[in-house]
Amino acid sequence: MAKSTREQNERDHALQALPQFRDSALTARALDAVLDPALHPRDGSTILRAALDREPTRAVALAWLERNIGAVAARLPREQQGFWPLWAGGVCTSSERAAFVAVFEPRAASVDAGVRAYRQALE
Repeated sequence: MAKSTREQNERDHALQALPQFRDSALTARALDAVLDPALHPRDGSTILRAALDREPTRAVALAWLERNIGAVAARLPREQQGFWPLWAGGVCTSSERAAFVAVFEPRAASVDAGVRAYRQALE
């Protein structure tokens, strides 16, 4: 549906729904679409944000992002990358916090407003 609709609101809703499955394999598969060259980078950002923003999918999204951070950074707009820690800022377990740090701390200084967003989200 996301690929076929011309209505942006419908497209956004469909993209936001893709990573919302509780089955981690389906969430990871939806995240793989972020790297699909047939998908507009804006749409990939929508999928990534939806997965990082929700507690049930955040751990899968962080693990996926850690494995794919270079490819994702090359594909999605640089000026947006400083917001990624804020999208994942709802971490609440020690294992999620460790994954959050592993993904974002090494990159924070290399993106605009990255250090501030990282510290704010971590707090």
